[in-house]
Amino acid sequence: MTKQKPKVLLHIGDLHSGAKSAVACPFDAQDEDDPPLSPSKRQIELYSKLKELEASAKQVAKTHDVILILGADMIEGYHQHGTNTWGTSDDQRELATRLLMPFANIATEIYGLLGTETHTGIEGENDKAVVRKLGGIAKQRFIFDYNGVIIDCAHHARNTVYPARIAIERSIKEAIKNGDPIPNIIIRHHLHRYDHDERNFIHGGQVRHIQAAICPCWKLPDPFTRKIAPEQFPDIGALWVYPDEQKIVPAIYKYRKDNTTKL
Repeated sequence: MTKQKPKVLLHIGDLHSGAKSAVACPFDAQDEDDPPLSPSKRQIELYSKLKELEASAKQVAKTHDVILILGADMIEGYHQHGTNTWGTSDDQRELATRLLMPFANIATEIYGLLGTETHTGIEGENDKAVVRKLGGIAKQRFIFDYNGVIIDCAHHARNTVYPARIAIERSIKEAIKNGDPIPNIIIRHHLHRYDHDERNFIHGGQVRHIQAAICPCWKLPDPFTRKIAPEQFPDIGALWVYPDEQKIVPAIYKYRKDNTTKL
């Protein structure tokens, strides 16, 4: 009898396909009359980092069943700050699918979250379309139970100085109020920056260890974000979650250049 592999969750989110500052590869538009996507140098660099993650996933898959969790905002869409985009919504969905298909081929299961309507459309239609093309199922939130380890996954997080800490506090409060299981691991996205926090929590006379992390993204600053938050720079990458060990391992790829101006 073949020994069953342990599971590991690979979280990839905030791809924002179609944004000119997001990860991309050369891609033909769906309409032959529309111009193809010719990625910039920055986009090609991001794509090389995504391929590094793919290579890591192939290695991990030798010893673990990889569960792919897509963290939403798979495409940029069109909105008030969306002039820095390429292609139609269909083009953007097809590009996201192409970027993520190698991971889908590695994974044994695929789940997708639903993100911000600004990007994903009414009722998450763009995120749903990408996830379904990859062979997964999508909804607003997943609460996984893996051998008694509860993993709470959703897209949105509070934009505060310590978002992972706030995610723990809110999850504990709501779980107790609603009678739901208190999570061991909490994963959120949306903020385009990595954060992590953990604490011990006493409930029902038992001590539980709880940790939360905010997943990195795959989009560099665009003109709008450089204007409203010039001091912030996103973290590029993904998260690995090993439920057997209750361990969160960030895969963060260095990108930031020296932005100083010499006098």
